[in-house]
Amino acid sequence: MKSILNWINYLSLIIFGVGVVDVFLKAAQSKKDIQQARTLAQRKQLLKAVQIGKKVINQWPSSPTFFEQRFRYMAMGDVLEKFKPQVNTWHSQVKMVQKTLASARKLEDSDQKNPMDITVLSQVIQLYQKCTNLIDDPKLIQSTERCQKEIKCRHQFQSFFATGQEQAKQKQFKQALAYFAQAQELFVTDELQTAIQNCSVQVKQEEQYEVTLKKVRSMAKAGQFKDALAVLDPAQAQFNRSDGQELVIQLSRVIHSKKLFNQGLLAEKSGDFKKADTHYQEALMLLPELTQARMRLSLLSVKIENWNQVIHYLEKVPGQQANYLRGFAYFKQNNLLQADREWQSLTDLKVKDQRLIIQNITQRQRLLAIREIEEYVNNNKLKLAVSSSSNFIKKFGIDPIVKSNLEDHIQPRLESEIWQEKDWLKIAENTESQWIQNCDIKSLHNWVVACYYQAQIYPNKRGDWLIAGATALANFNLDPSLNPKNLSWLQGKSVNYSEVSTRLQSLLSTSIDTLKDDHPQEYLQLHDRFRRDTLALQLIQKFPNFSAKINYLLILPECYERHQRYLKTLQLPTVTNSSVLEVKILVALYSPFGIAVAAAFEGDLERAIKIKPSGISPKTEAERFAQGFLSYSEGYYYLQQNRWKQAVSVLKLVKHEFPDNSEWFNQIDRLCKNQRNIISNIDEQLSFAEFWYELLNSPESRSYLIEHKTEKIRQNLINKTINSAQALQQLKELQKIDAHHPIIIDLINRIEYTIEAEEIDKLWKNGKFEQAVSRAKNSNNNELKFQIGKICLEVFAEGFNQHNLSFEDLYNFSRWAYELLPQESEIKEIYQIGQEFNEIHKLMKQNRYEDAVRRAKSCQYDPVRRYLAEHFIIALMKGAESRQLPHELIMQLARFAYQLCPHEPAFKPIFSQLGIIYY
Repeated sequence: MKSILNWINYLSLIIFGVGVVDVFLKAAQSKKDIQQARTLAQRKQLLKAVQIGKKVINQWPSSPTFFEQRFRYMAMGDVLEKFKPQVNTWHSQVKMVQKTLASARKLEDSDQKNPMDITVLSQVIQLYQKCTNLIDDPKLIQSTERCQKEIKCRHQFQSFFATGQEQAKQKQFKQALAYFAQAQELFVTDELQTAIQNCSVQVKQEEQYEVTLKKVRSMAKAGQFKDALAVLDPAQAQFNRSDGQELVIQLSRVIHSKKLFNQGLLAEKSGDFKKADTHYQEALMLLPELTQARMRLSLLSVKIENWNQVIHYLEKVPGQQANYLRGFAYFKQNNLLQADREWQSLTDLKVKDQRLIIQNITQRQRLLAIREIEEYVNNNKLKLAVSSSSNFIKKFGIDPIVKSNLEDHIQPRLESEIWQEKDWLKIAENTESQWIQNCDIKSLHNWVVACYYQAQIYPNKRGDWLIAGATALANFNLDPSLNPKNLSWLQGKSVNYSEVSTRLQSLLSTSIDTLKDDHPQEYLQLHDRFRRDTLALQLIQKFPNFSAKINYLLILPECYERHQRYLKTLQLPTVTNSSVLEVKILVALYSPFGIAVAAAFEGDLERAIKIKPSGISPKTEAERFAQGFLSYSEGYYYLQQNRWKQAVSVLKLVKHEFPDNSEWFNQIDRLCKNQRNIISNIDEQLSFAEFWYELLNSPESRSYLIEHKTEKIRQNLINKTINSAQALQQLKELQKIDAHHPIIIDLINRIEYTIEAEEIDKLWKNGKFEQAVSRAKNSNNNELKFQIGKICLEVFAEGFNQHNLSFEDLYNFSRWAYELLPQESEIKEIYQIGQEFNEIHKLMKQNRYEDAVRRAKSCQYDPVRRYLAEHFIIALMKGAESRQLPHELIMQLARFAYQLCPHEPAFKPIFSQLGIIYY
């Protein structure tokens, strides 16, 4: 088989000039290598992929013969042609990574190791991450982690240092030193050392102050307020600290309050009750815990028989006197039970006698109240019986018999009569009242049932059915009507609550959907409200600790909004420091913004914008979050629709949220990145860049703003609306955003290059070569130095070739070229040639031509000898033509030239004509 393939290969080689078997074998290997390269590229191993790719491409001639091309196509189709652009792309990416990596390392090296600054390291991380997006290199990951670790340390240092400074500012020097010590474990800076030194000096004075403070507090506890203030005032004057200042205020308030109280006592003794009341009130305002003032105010209220005020002043005031006065006030209000409770702890015999009287009166009133209830029941006045029973319980407390009669007999009879009438409007109203009054699962169940039947007859009452049904859905597992004992058809089986919940939710949803076609506006309103409740229910199931409850029943937002003024004991969820978005959303659903919040959270942003309430000033944390979330959602929607100008005003309202909310920050940043690709107008791009940067100050926004501001400056320069100096000033201002941005640095370098180049060009054109070179040498721009050095080199070369420069000029231009380009090896040789010209020129100025020739002959550089020989030949030819040189001098010049270049063919005719022997 192998011999046949060899024969075929040999035959095709003879006929077509290419071995067909070789082509197919090479193609098979190439396809394998191509696949390997692509796999490596997918794994972000681009360098290896490029190496393999170039190897594959180089194996195949770029200009194959006709038959070789045909065989190649037969063997591998257009795989190679499609592969070449991929390799080019990978190669470009590798170059970009190498360039970015070099920039990152250079930037990292430029970091000043200042723990107060993370700007450079943050930019380095961005560059490293940009590289890791393209290539998979463990060293890159290590570099990124190293920078991240360093940033974390600097953040910790900054936190410790800032806290220490704040403590020092508050004159808490010992605490400040503790924070500074923690900072010192991370970094040591001059500023930190100075702060430690300053605090250490103050510690002794602080300790003395704290001893005084402790003494003052002890005196205050002993009631020596004036003496305590007298001790504290001088200490505070020497070492003014906030806790001491607060103590001064407290002592002054106590002293003044006591003074007002004493003035009140004097006024009361003199019979001026109005003045006494004023002084007591003032004392109480200054010192709310002054129970003596409360007691005196309550006694004044007794004198004017204002019993509510007596109870108000003595609220939570302990002691027998307070108990007695409160009991007396309740007695006067005919609240005998409460009066008895207040007096039961008193031991005075007279009070005990009064309690017996109260108890007798109370018993008589109880009997009369019970008899009244019985009469109402006997006369079938059930509503009055219910009202009278409720009043009895409120006045005398829970009586088992009265309670049992009310719940088991009177109320069921009343409800039965109402239900039998099937007046669903009336039933719904009655059951809702019972629900508000009792807030239990039974009354909720009845309200839901009534609302359901009411909605079947009166479609405009669907909203009530949704509100009641949703809250019932949240609590249906507590409904006793679903107990297997009450459902005989289940035959003792358990209830499938999940199935019941799904079916009930579906029933509620279906009742809304029936309105969709004929009543779209009502459908949208009910859908919004139901969405709010269903979302709340979903979130409550995830976060049960943040649910609104009353008597262990879950209350959904729509029900809360309807009954909030009645449900006084409702426990609304509150969140202050939660970082979980869904928890904040759950709490916000109970705010006036709840319907719009639900729409926004579920992605119906257009509807959320439409139904968002306006003109409401948020008062609670939940309302502030809700308003912020809606502003964020509206801005998100406009950016999503590429309508960034409409997003500006709403997103500015939540700008303060972005530093602490990475999710919002990242989403808006992502949409802004997309938006920038849509905008084509240059002026609009700049306006958008400013908005993006001011809103987020993200790395991308900074870069985008810099690109467009820099481009604007460049265009203004081109259009000559600003000069170079103004452009530089604007760019320096722009560097406050990002001091190390390559585009700014590049344009600054270009402008500085242009300014310096123009100055140098002006000097050069005026023949001030040395000043021009000096200006170039002092420049920080290596490119400028290179260009001027190159010009010096060109001038030297032209002068050398054309013999139109003096020896001094040749020396100067060679020297300047070397000073500007010392790193160029060939320049050094030219500089040394210039040095030789300088030494030779010195000898020639002293008429020591023979010494000059000897030096040139001994020089290691042939161009020096040839140049000097040419110089002599040119001189003698000019002299011979003008006949101004004597023959002897012409002969001397010829001999000098001969000594320097005896075998130069160009000089042979001259030497022969002058009779100089040519060997």
